[in-house]
Amino acid sequence: MYKIINIFHKLKSSHLVNDSFWALAGSALGKGLSLLSSIYIARFLGKEIFGEYGTIKNTLVYIAIVSTFGFGYSATKYVVEYLKSKNDRISSLVQVVRIITLIFSIVLAFLFFVFAEQISIFFDAPHIVGSLRISSFIVVVNAINATQIGILSGFKVFKKIAINDICFGIVVFISSLILTYIYGLNGAIIALLISYTLQIILNEIILRKELLQYKGTRKLEIGRNEIKTMLKFSCPIALQESLYCVVHWLNTILIIKYGNYGEVGILSVSSQWVTLLLFIPSMLKNVIFSYMSSVDNRELLLKKLVIIYFVATFVPVLVLCLLSNQICNFYGVSFTFLKPVLIINVFSTIFIAVSEVYSYELIVIGKPWQVFYSRILRDSAILLVCMFLFIYTQFQESLIAVVISLFFNIIYLGILFLYYRRNQYVREE
Repeated sequence: MYKIINIFHKLKSSHLVNDSFWALAGSALGKGLSLLSSIYIARFLGKEIFGEYGTIKNTLVYIAIVSTFGFGYSATKYVVEYLKSKNDRISSLVQVVRIITLIFSIVLAFLFFVFAEQISIFFDAPHIVGSLRISSFIVVVNAINATQIGILSGFKVFKKIAINDICFGIVVFISSLILTYIYGLNGAIIALLISYTLQIILNEIILRKELLQYKGTRKLEIGRNEIKTMLKFSCPIALQESLYCVVHWLNTILIIKYGNYGEVGILSVSSQWVTLLLFIPSMLKNVIFSYMSSVDNRELLLKKLVIIYFVATFVPVLVLCLLSNQICNFYGVSFTFLKPVLIINVFSTIFIAVSEVYSYELIVIGKPWQVFYSRILRDSAILLVCMFLFIYTQFQESLIAVVISLFFNIIYLGILFLYYRRNQYVREE
């Protein structure tokens, strides 16, 4: 009994455990409420219209990821480093990161708004042009939100981030129920815009309070060389995120062209459960990246993380597979053939989660290009093989997409592991 109490006190006093707990708590409640709202939206809109909603939402997420120019990750790394040795430049650092994100996101949002009609025609859905134009505003707020979270993670204020995530989930849930019922597809999109805007305001309040701690210190501006160094570090991260977005976006387009929006709807539903199962890796990424950038013995930390990430995804995947019949029934009769797509897609999360640990390590040790090359191989292979099978087979498109994705995610994990072992061997030499 004494040993158990002693272990509990050690865990309680661990900053990593505490930060991880709050990141998970906020994610669990926030993502859980978002998932409930998406189930309601899917049942209310039906498979075809929900496929349109999923296409628009995924497009927005992809564009927002690109518009941060990789600062979702690198902001955390540089805030940690500047807090340790250059805290007189921290305000300038935050300002630079925010300006870069704002410029990129506004440019992309403007292009998205101007070419909304052409994009809707490309989607074979000219009636959604108004929805796309409303969505262009989400590009900016989503990008700003992602960068803010990266900055706040560098300050290690994970409890406050968690509270904001919970508020986001509550607002998404309530606004989605009301606005989707009143305005349909446009209402669901407006609900996202309102929720992200609120989260930006809450994040900004926290960030300003953190920066007040350095108000009395001597303030220095970041030089051009420092900005170039940050951009050079962020460039491969931005490229790999851009590649991921382009490939998955094109894959969605291929499903629309060779299948229909119903198949996109099925894939969107399964992807939402993938997002939920990856909530531990996704919400812990800023915690882990922050600590990997500051600890000395990363090898031991990495081994623990691989085990944690594996268990944290394998157990929920097993539970979800056992409950797959009940889950599929939630969405109504229009989501036929959802079960096999759901099971295979969520199984991929095990390999995706473990891969993320090795990618964090490679990025922290200054090898982001190795991660980029690996993702080129994976994402390009997924796109090309899926396109070939869509054209020359008659199988369910959403099923093909998840099977091919699973196969190449396994290969991707193997490549990252080999890169890690090679770099580890070189350091030992």
